[in-house]
Amino acid sequence: MIRLALAALALAAAFLASPAHAGIGDTPLPHGFKLLYSVPAISGAGQVGPVFTCTNADKSQVTIGVELFDSTGAAAGNPATNRLVVPAGGTVNWALGAVTSMSVDNFFGVAFGNGKASARIVATSTKVLCTAYMIDYSGGGPQANLTVVAKTKQKGE
Repeated sequence: MIRLALAALALAAAFLASPAHAGIGDTPLPHGFKLLYSVPAISGAGQVGPVFTCTNADKSQVTIGVELFDSTGAAAGNPATNRLVVPAGGTVNWALGAVTSMSVDNFFGVAFGNGKASARIVATSTKVLCTAYMIDYSGGGPQANLTVVAKTKQKGE
């Protein structure tokens, strides 16, 4: 009986110690936002890092945000500071740091740590088009396109 009680207590402690929310799929969306895209398997090192570019295809202004998650699924940085109000037809860029070859509208202000991350793109409208790519921040230009999937579903799922 004591062993059963101790096992139940250990299980409850493990459950309570685990993070309540982690990653693209189970972190709650900001109020009034919709999940539009997920960007899995982002990696970077040195001067090479991701750039996210989104265009508002709606007829009115839209708030768009890019939320980063580290390799454990924890939010990287403050998602509330990674949101931009974009006028109708406007295009904006997010990056980890300054990019010599382009204008960046928002900097994440975080580092990857182990070089692995994922992201999700959220907005107050579904009429937003986005792309993501790796770039040499020192001016070497785009290195590779990143996979951008609708919500959390890839083709074939």
